[in-house]
Amino acid sequence: MEVVKGNQSSLYTNAPGGVVNFLSDISFNQNFVKLTNEVGDYNLRQNGIKVGLVNKNYRFFTSYSYKNITGFRQHSGEFSNLVNSYYQAYLGNKTSLTVMGNFLKSFVRLPGALTQEQMNQDPSQAYNYAVSYDLKKITSKGRLGVRLDNTFGKNNQFEIEYTGFGSLNDLEYTDIGSYNKKLKYVLGSMIRFVSKAPVLKRENEFTCGIDYFYVTGPLSTYNNINGTKGDELNLQRIETQGNLGGYFQNQLNILKQKLYFLVSGRYDKVLFNTTDELFGLRSSNRQFDRFTPKGALNYKITPTVSVYTSYGFGFDTPSSTELENYPYSSNNGVSTLNPDIKPQTSRNFEFGIKGNFVNKNKRSEFMKKGYFEVTFFNTRINDEIIPVTLSNSTYYRNAAQTNRTGVECGFKFEPFEETDLIINYTYTHFRYNSYAARTYDPVGNPIDADYTNNVVPAVPRHLTNFILEKEIEITKNITGILQFDCDYVSKMFVDDANTQSTGDYFYANTMVGANITLNKFNILFSAALDNFLNRRYVGYININASPRFYEPGEPRNYFVNLNLGYRF
Repeated sequence: MEVVKGNQSSLYTNAPGGVVNFLSDISFNQNFVKLTNEVGDYNLRQNGIKVGLVNKNYRFFTSYSYKNITGFRQHSGEFSNLVNSYYQAYLGNKTSLTVMGNFLKSFVRLPGALTQEQMNQDPSQAYNYAVSYDLKKITSKGRLGVRLDNTFGKNNQFEIEYTGFGSLNDLEYTDIGSYNKKLKYVLGSMIRFVSKAPVLKRENEFTCGIDYFYVTGPLSTYNNINGTKGDELNLQRIETQGNLGGYFQNQLNILKQKLYFLVSGRYDKVLFNTTDELFGLRSSNRQFDRFTPKGALNYKITPTVSVYTSYGFGFDTPSSTELENYPYSSNNGVSTLNPDIKPQTSRNFEFGIKGNFVNKNKRSEFMKKGYFEVTFFNTRINDEIIPVTLSNSTYYRNAAQTNRTGVECGFKFEPFEETDLIINYTYTHFRYNSYAARTYDPVGNPIDADYTNNVVPAVPRHLTNFILEKEIEITKNITGILQFDCDYVSKMFVDDANTQSTGDYFYANTMVGANITLNKFNILFSAALDNFLNRRYVGYININASPRFYEPGEPRNYFVNLNLGYRF
């Protein structure tokens, strides 16, 4: 998993807070087959197989995993089958062709959120409407992509990459009163060019690209009869979304191996169109577009320590779910799309220092190496998109202006041989600078409120993470593994009015295991105990969903893993 922190709107669509990229493990250099097995509390069972084949002409990887768990709450649980596959052919020394595919079939039953009183009484219970309407999601989706990559020029300084993909998503989900069937057809393509040619005899890397995505498909809503689809069709429409974007990024080494300057920018044009096939007059469309630039500097104080700063603009359009219209919008719900909600925009500043060190004293095993990073950030958001619940349905509105200031710290040390100590700490000060909001009582009467200077909900003021890992060489072929990790999370408000908050909590996990290597065979065994202090805590906050804000986290639970591998 790759994580890029901070505003990335100048490179990716709707990425003002960062980007997370999930990758299959395709870096292997030897053929292998691996069986994964896991059992645990709440009837957890997870099994899978991974196969990797590689030679000078191709690389192939495929995996299958099965998961089944009932969950600790009533009317909860998950069942899934997942297949991932990757094939890369080397068409000469400079060209590769990659085919990627996956398929997922899953069933998830939802227990719903609880009130504070219910949470205190019995966190394992389900919301009564979640049971009577059988709230669930049934998903079947597959995706296929093809990528062609070619390097050329002197010393392979240039690279061009093209990716095309398509997918089909079939989703059924229930809510209070409705049984919904949604089918999505997805097409997309991306082209990227990279140049590492020097500029004015300075190191330089230039990247540019164009992305296009198109999604369309029908949504049908029927009456929900105890979790089954009724015969009454309440809604029938075609939902379409298109996005065309282009971006560039250039990083220039201004002072040799010392000062780097980066500038990037992206233009996006996003279109939403909804055709109502039952009530044609309700059909509507929305269009958003913006250019978002960013600049950054990185200065190396020493070869291993650098300071950095950046300033950039962010742009985040509402999703199709956030655009859902409701009876109290400015057009009283006449159109399918909310005419009032706007994209949220932001201005983002950060300043930080990061680096690593190595203890060159060969006589000492204490603090042999370490890594650290400290970042201050400030983000001013205009028209932040915020959820609000009316009559058991969630809609969205804009807050006028939000200020988010904080500090993130991360430290990783090796205090002793084969021992890692990781400490992360985040301090946040997130407040609404200006926010006049309107809600409605159960009979539709407006209630106006001013939330200016209130704390943004669902964000803790203090968040601390501590991880201790130790490897112990038991024999030449057996290595023991010990791990302890814990989190401290301070209280969080659950609504914009700051009327209620969660309590702070301390959450701890522990794991022991052994890694056994026997020639070409590998056996990895581990056993873990999560939340071993059995703390009661809120796992997820439903913001502004009064009075059902709380979805409890899991109590103490265990799981055991046994992975068997063979390389050939």
